[in-house]
Amino acid sequence: MKLKLTQLTSDKVKLLGYINIPVFLPSVKGPTLELEVEAYIVSDMSAPILLGEDFHLNYKLDIK
Repeated sequence: MKLKLTQLTSDKVKLLGYINIPVFLPSVKGPTLELEVEAYIVSDMSAPILLGEDFHLNYKLDIK
């Protein structure tokens, strides 16, 4: 699969691989939700993890 990473990074990034990791999402109305996500490992990112808009929309997340 070819990813377009240049939208959020410079054009000099390198895709190093991917891993499956658990993500824990606490809820104000109930238990903590645990999901396993496929995370791509990318060189020179300024954030430790980036969850995209599609992730937020699929799980109907709201940041408060």
